[in-house]
Amino acid sequence: MKKFFDYILTIFMSILFIYIFVFIAILFLLFNKNFYYLHINYLDLSQKTGYSIEHIKLNYNNMIDYLIPFSNNSFHLPTLAYSTQGKIHFEEVKEIFNTMSLICIAITIILTIILYYYYKKKDSIF
Repeated sequence: MKKFFDYILTIFMSILFIYIFVFIAILFLLFNKNFYYLHINYLDLSQKTGYSIEHIKLNYNNMIDYLIPFSNNSFHLPTLAYSTQGKIHFEEVKEIFNTMSLICIAITIILTIILYYYYKKKDSIF
């Protein structure tokens, strides 16, 4: 019975590791401004939109600064018009990122407890 518990715990821990890696990858790509800056030229956004690169970066930076989890920034795009529905959309997206961040914190705590259990046990299948 003890081996079965260890087996289930190992599977559970593996699933948690998958989730945390996916969440971290999403958050990393979202908040990696250089990744987006490279795509401004690659996708020729300046030419397609009619806005300068600096204009695009300024609005993108304000949007990303707003989306940082648990920040108190208000949504505002300095040089682009947006609708009330657009603002509501970004408020909903911010809630999703806040929830993802809370899930990452919870998973990290759970994984720490499980890894400590395995460290103390020393004869686990892990």
